[in-house]
Amino acid sequence: MNNQPANTPQKLFTTRLIVSAGLLVGILDGIAAIISYLVKGGKHPEKIFHFIASAVFGSTALKGGTDMLIAGITFHLLIAMIWTIIFFWAYANIKTLRTCWILTGIGYGAMVWAIMTQLIVPLSKAPAIPFNWKQAVIGMLIIIVAIGLPLAAIAANQSKRNKIQ
Repeated sequence: MNNQPANTPQKLFTTRLIVSAGLLVGILDGIAAIISYLVKGGKHPEKIFHFIASAVFGSTALKGGTDMLIAGITFHLLIAMIWTIIFFWAYANIKTLRTCWILTGIGYGAMVWAIMTQLIVPLSKAPAIPFNWKQAVIGMLIIIVAIGLPLAAIAANQSKRNKIQ
């Protein structure tokens, strides 16, 4: 039996809130990636999700198909959910993250971008993408706006509602 009161940071976030937030940021990030791809002149946004599927299935995924599209979307949402769980755990357990939600969101988004692009993707079966500063900044801004800031805003709002500091 857990003797923590209901309004402690560790009891702040319900499973429903975490799942909803994870789906929200996954969808926001996916939409932002599609818009960015189309603005750059891309004609087939499903290639984004084929690339994501290639992290597991390698070059086979890049050939396309509905199965690889579904796998890519599923992996994308799963990854967003994992980053959401990590965020809410950290927010509940590291008090400094609760001091300024905007800075927390920017920092978390930048960290997610760095870990995904510099560690996770290079260790996967996805093909290497040459580094480009412009694309790096755009990619980081997308993750800050689509993942970091929404998660931080949701957490700050929930904390405020439950009077957690």
